Amino acid sequence: MVGATDLDISNKISLLSNLSFDHPLTDAEFYDLEQLLSSSVLLSQVYFKDNIDIASIDKVKSLLELLPNIDDSKVEKYIMKTITNLEREQLDNMNFANIDTWNIAYLVEGNKYEITSLTKYRIVNEWFNQVLEEMDSREDLSLLDKICYVYDRVKMFHYDASVKYHRLPEIICDKKANSYGYNLLFKELLLRMGVSSLVIRVASLEDNFITLSLIKDDSYKVDGAYIFDPSSDTIFKDQYKNNLARQMNYNFFAITLNKLGNLSDNNDFDGVLKILLSPNTDEYNYYLKNYISRFGNSEIKKIEKSFYMSFEDIFNKLNSSDDISKDTIFKIVSKRLDNYPDVIVSKDFLLKTVSENYIARNSELFVNNRVKKKTIES
Repeated sequence: MVGATDLDISNKISLLSNLSFDHPLTDAEFYDLEQLLSSSVLLSQVYFKDNIDIASIDKVKSLLELLPNIDDSKVEKYIMKTITNLEREQLDNMNFANIDTWNIAYLVEGNKYEITSLTKYRIVNEWFNQVLEEMDSREDLSLLDKICYVYDRVKMFHYDASVKYHRLPEIICDKKANSYGYNLLFKELLLRMGVSSLVIRVASLEDNFITLSLIKDDSYKVDGAYIFDPSSDTIFKDQYKNNLARQMNYNFFAITLNKLGNLSDNNDFDGVLKILLSPNTDEYNYYLKNYISRFGNSEIKKIEKSFYMSFEDIFNKLNSSDDISKDTIFKIVSKRLDNYPDVIVSKDFLLKTVSENYIARNSELFVNNRVKKKTIES
């Protein structure tokens, strides 16, 4: 039930400093714990790991707050387990006497976790819940309509290249993000909507990222793998006059891999993205083999795990996905504008502005020199 570090409990119980819990506590185990902590102990850290449940965490929390011989304000607590959506709600509803002593690990992607304070963790969840509740309050939205809504919300953050804006708590608390941060925020929203997504680096030597997602929307007859980049569609803080202006760019909204390959400045593509952009089977096999020999296959496995598909199937899905027409994009944006509050100009004017901006940026950003290739046959 209880593990201690750096000491033999039986001989040095008065020096007990660290406790860890890795499974739901039975009544008998909780009684033993209460007897243990009622002794003279110098407890400093408590870890909740693996299969521990929220109910057990709550019981231990209450015990630490109530026992007179323990100063709960000086005990650091760490929740080091994968949190389900239900457990996240349960944590949000718990009351803490000393919440500043609680920390939690959250999943970033793959097997990568980071630790933040429970206070910041709650702020993060509150923001996500607010955005998704606002999205759900809109009527008759298809999947791409909903994605457009959250895409616009992410674009409202201010660009900041600082490394700390790779982390969700800092991004949401400061309302700032770098390229990775924009895409991380967007990906997390999509995951909470049930859309399989992953952030991928565009070039290994640059802080430039995209979000890859699997989209199926019968309303717009869309079914495929698409790329998003809210960081490339946002407007820097010193370049916009009002929040509405930040809704005007959609050139990196649900584009195909083929279109991404037509970027005017695409010479820096490398890593996994270079494999996916391979023009034929021979180059695909060459780049894949070369990449694995240099970097291993952990990134490949992460992509496969994110989409529950083999890397080859992901490649084929990306390269067989049809472009979404600009007319469809404008239909999606049109519905988005129907739900934009406090618009002081006409919707027709806004759509005209979006259309003109979209066409002008497309001609600057993309060239049509990449022929769509065939998928690889196993």
